[in-house]
Amino acid sequence: NGYAIATSVRFNGKGNRNEPVFVKVRNGGNDIACISVIRMAKDGRLAIGQNINGQWADRLFTPAAVPDGVPLVITARWRDNKLDLRVVSREGELASVSTELEGQIDFGIGGEVSVGGYTAAFSDDGERMNGDIGELLYFNSGIDDSQLQQAESYLSGRWLKEDEDKLTALELFSQSLLNLNEFIYIE
Repeated sequence: NGYAIATSVRFNGKGNRNEPVFVKVRNGGNDIACISVIRMAKDGRLAIGQNINGQWADRLFTPAAVPDGVPLVITARWRDNKLDLRVVSREGELASVSTELEGQIDFGIGGEVSVGGYTAAFSDDGERMNGDIGELLYFNSGIDDSQLQQAESYLSGRWLKEDEDKLTALELFSQSLLNLNEFIYIE
């Protein structure tokens, strides 16, 4: 009963309503999601939402808005009833917040994973992120501190580097496919 999400993101201004970075839905359709990482339209803060014991709520927020035009690495983790959220940029830590929460995450009986937006769950018009997602790592368990630090270090080394324009051909191709809602899987 846990998870971890690590992603590299750059927001480019207000999107279509809230800006979902990652959403794992429970059962599909307009059902309530089970996990989300979303930049809120009303104040620009990053929020972690969770469905605990069948009750959906935004559980944790960054204290201030996350900036536009700045590459960020975001990590979120639920482990042992503790929810952590951390946001870093090239200049250092922008936010690190945590809280204790009791209960079980309601993962439902399936449901899709959405990256960068969705069209179901509360929004017939959809909600879209205006920005770039360089890479997203999703773990269906609450990984330990050293593994979370490794994921953050890996993403920081790749996406917070000074010369961010020099992506490999595979990275550029993969980003193009992601923007077309297509994916490439390499084993």
